Amino acid sequence: MLEEAEEIGRRVKRARLALGITQADLAASMNRTQGWVSKVERGRVELDSVALLNQLAAELHIHPNKLIDRPYSGSPAENQ
Repeated sequence: MLEEAEEIGRRVKRARLALGITQADLAASMNRTQGWVSKVERGRVELDSVALLNQLAAELHIHPNKLIDRPYSGSPAENQ
């Protein structure tokens, strides 16, 4: 599972950098610490909650499936 957490962390970091926001900005928008975001990006925090994945994806303006690398088609509503 750690390997998957590291992959998700890399995707989080890529999406965050694409938005041009800092770890501190992302952390503040999620009521978390910058240290927590850093740990997520390094794969040290397992995102085991669908709600947390959805919140993180929403803050990064991406579909949650992009974080977990799952294919999807159609609208997000069809994939819930």
